[in-house]
Amino acid sequence: RYNLAEILPAPTPMTWAIVRRFMSGRGGYGLMLRDLGFDPDPVIDAEGFIDLVCGRPYVNLSREPKLYFRDMPVGHPFSVLKANPARALYPQPVPDPERISARFLLRLPVIVWKMLRSSSRIRRQSRIDADRLRGQVFPAFREEVQAEQATDPAALAPAELLDRLRHWIRRTLDDFARRSLRPSVYALTALGTLEQGLKPALGPERAAAAVRELLTGVRPDPEADLPAALAALTAGRLTRAEFLARFGHRGPHEMELAEPRWAEAPERLPSPAAEAAPPESAPASAEDRWQALLAEAKLNARHAERLSAAFRQAITYSALRETGKHYLMMGYALIRRYLVELDRRYDLRGGIFYLEPEELPDLVAGARLAAAVARRRQERALALSLDVPVVLFSDDLEAIGRPQLPAGGWTWQGTPVSAGVAEGPALVLEDPADAPAGLEGYVLVCPSTDPAWVPLFVRAKGLVMEVGGILSHGAIVAREFGLPAVAGLAGVHRRLRTGQRVRVDGNSGLVHVCDG
Repeated sequence: RYNLAEILPAPTPMTWAIVRRFMSGRGGYGLMLRDLGFDPDPVIDAEGFIDLVCGRPYVNLSREPKLYFRDMPVGHPFSVLKANPARALYPQPVPDPERISARFLLRLPVIVWKMLRSSSRIRRQSRIDADRLRGQVFPAFREEVQAEQATDPAALAPAELLDRLRHWIRRTLDDFARRSLRPSVYALTALGTLEQGLKPALGPERAAAAVRELLTGVRPDPEADLPAALAALTAGRLTRAEFLARFGHRGPHEMELAEPRWAEAPERLPSPAAEAAPPESAPASAEDRWQALLAEAKLNARHAERLSAAFRQAITYSALRETGKHYLMMGYALIRRYLVELDRRYDLRGGIFYLEPEELPDLVAGARLAAAVARRRQERALALSLDVPVVLFSDDLEAIGRPQLPAGGWTWQGTPVSAGVAEGPALVLEDPADAPAGLEGYVLVCPSTDPAWVPLFVRAKGLVMEVGGILSHGAIVAREFGLPAVAGLAGVHRRLRTGQRVRVDGNSGLVHVCDG
């Protein structure tokens, strides 16, 4: 459970139907990969690489290697992962000689050519796409969304409503996404180049930690910097009206279409603190940290120049990844807008999110779907009542419903996602709305994070998440605020108690409970 599960932990049927296609080979995600020269297997077109298990999205590691080049003899070493399930979080497929087939050998020259073409295309496009995204793609999409916001959904005929809904699903999650998702590929490619290039000089552990440290303090473009705006709102430096004008299309659990945006429910925004927090001090710049790292690694000039280009690509596209999401959510809010109007018009009381897009023409034609809605509500509630592991193996399905607790006594090994070390009392939450007022200096412990959690980062000292990776929302915001953070600890928010003293090592991934 990683990747999509970090931002969409338990989708409703409507959201899952729309997002599943978006993440398939036919949706914006697959189109983006093809645009960059990858060649996904047809099974990704039909089934995608994410399955819904007990109401939660799971990456299917049998299909995930097929995302990139069909017929490649690679896979995940399941025996290794079973011995250490934590390695299944952000795993890397490895060559598997048993998968070599006659078809692969016949197609090998074509596969090699496609791989070289893709690598060349990524290098070429990464040099120009930052300017194109900022100068053309993002502004054009923003203007299109703003023009659409002037339309009154209540004035549209049912057929027009369906047309507008279909248009914005396609426009946002196919056309725009295939461009706005590229920064993730460019950032990951550059980070991989940096880590591999630094390994000979620094060793594997120090190289990995150094790359994470470089991302500390990296922010999205100013117009999309949601964490900074939430911090300013909480501190009283930004009014609620100013915040909503820029970020009203965002909100808690924002990939779930059933959840209101902040513009619809402004009361869900945090209130300014009784004592405004002082403006945060600026950490050392990424460029300064890079120069210090070059001095530590003692690289020759040519190698340093090549890695410096990768460093700047990583910084640029790590920022643009979040900027792209900001604009994607503008179109996503329009999708919700038309679904909400259909829900209101047919008096479904939220039931629209328990239907699927293919059922909407029947709804408009007068079909009675209340029984289907009630059944799916019940099925989803039952599925979500079951405890499930972060990593699930097909030969151990009995793990579904088995209580999941972190192993290792009072010191646990997770995935380091934001550098640094912090110690403080744990604040254990499942919902940010349950946070008590006035606390500060705590280590936030939670299942995963979305924008609703950001105000809690302002006064935190560290972060521990059950689910997440180096480019997850929580990790990115933690680095922006300079908080040490560790992810990938199954059930940690149920094992720890608020008030226990916790030490978080964002360099090694260790979380230690200092008292009982």
